[in-house]
Amino acid sequence: MEIITEKTLKAIAEVIQTVHRLRAPNGCPWDQAQTHQSLRPYVIEEAYEVLDVLDKVNSVEDLKTPQINQALREELGDLFLQILLHSEMASETGAFSLQEVATDLNSKLIRRHPHVFGDVKVDSTDGVLKNWEEQKLREKAEKKPNSVASVFDGMPRHLPALQKTSRIIERVTKVGFQWPDAKGPLDKLKEEVAELEAEINDPKGVNLALIEDEIGDLLFSVANVSSFFKIQPEDALRKMLGRFEMRFRHIEIGLAKIGKSTKDSSLEEMDTLWNEAKKLEKKKKWVIGITGGIGSGKSAVVSLLKAKGYPVLDADQLSRDLMKPGSPIEAQIKQAFGTTDRSQIRELIFQDKQARLKLEAITHPEIKKATSDWITQTSGEVLFYEASLLFETGRYRDFDGCLLVTAPEELRRTRVLARETSKGQSINSQTIDAIMSAQMQDSEKKRFANWQLENSGSEGQLATEVEKWLSELKTTFLLSKK
Repeated sequence: MEIITEKTLKAIAEVIQTVHRLRAPNGCPWDQAQTHQSLRPYVIEEAYEVLDVLDKVNSVEDLKTPQINQALREELGDLFLQILLHSEMASETGAFSLQEVATDLNSKLIRRHPHVFGDVKVDSTDGVLKNWEEQKLREKAEKKPNSVASVFDGMPRHLPALQKTSRIIERVTKVGFQWPDAKGPLDKLKEEVAELEAEINDPKGVNLALIEDEIGDLLFSVANVSSFFKIQPEDALRKMLGRFEMRFRHIEIGLAKIGKSTKDSSLEEMDTLWNEAKKLEKKKKWVIGITGGIGSGKSAVVSLLKAKGYPVLDADQLSRDLMKPGSPIEAQIKQAFGTTDRSQIRELIFQDKQARLKLEAITHPEIKKATSDWITQTSGEVLFYEASLLFETGRYRDFDGCLLVTAPEELRRTRVLARETSKGQSINSQTIDAIMSAQMQDSEKKRFANWQLENSGSEGQLATEVEKWLSELKTTFLLSKK
């Protein structure tokens, strides 16, 4: 495979020229106004945006997903722009150019990989890293011959504290400043906990400065335990925060179901729901409800999920099947309404609330049974259940979470008219209004939904929003990547 192609070189040259043009006279006023200092926040921001996408990439297959593929290319490009801008500004003052940045990087890579470009022999990744650090120390010593080289040389001062802790532990471990096994750091962890407790319970009184010191020691010890198991404490904490959010959302939703909020609930009530959420985390199968009013486009969301291979049960389709001739409840429906024609019954139930309740009393026991059988028999880590009546019939409590799909009312009316017309069926605006009025309003549903997805854009925009939601879902419920 040819790495350096004419097409690649042309693309790089073009973007360099574009950045130069932006900074040149008659270019972009914003770009012209930037300095090395003003761009500092963007370097950090763009790096974290790359990380946000990388959190979704666990395999080569993930990169084949159009949304992830496009997102990573875009964010890497934004990060590359920062390098181009800083190099362009340095070039304007005669300090250095992008060519020198590339040349220096290439020279460094060759120097620090003597096992590839030289005659040094290594047989493991650890050996490579050890050579890398030793070469860095030699380079530092050459630059400052009268100073003592340190493992802290070159450590970015502005790294987040937990990430910096991890880097420091990595460096001192490579020079031998580490226990031989995990017993050492575990014993140290216990010691730090005891010292923190002693400071908190000091009979002489609380000394916040000393407590702060002990908390710092404790956090460092936790990070050191992580290092023995090749676990990045930053990643471990981020995942824990995902679990915390899921558990606390469970508390909020559980309280909302009984008409309460966290502000007017006791710690005992919240703790009960917290423990309930922890038990849910051990489940091997999650069932997520999808709801939305008529014309909201929830069926479009379901189609996207099916295309990605997720199992979806359509409760509305179950209901339609139950209205067909030969269904187990055909006789009951005909006796109650004098007909089994779905369009006639639909108009009736949305004009008459009692008729609607009567239909639900007949159909929902069958729907519930079929749903229960499907959940039991269907394999998969996460199953989706599409039903527009989740909230109205109390079915919501049987799910582990629920997505509410919304859209502006006028757009919903337009969609319903178009859908019915395409089927060769007629529906008047009065019937649509009656259906929309009879359904629970989105403002009420939002109180109970875990997620909300606004479906008022194009199909491409909807696909992007669904992809974002799936990523959040995987994090919240700790699902494996798909």
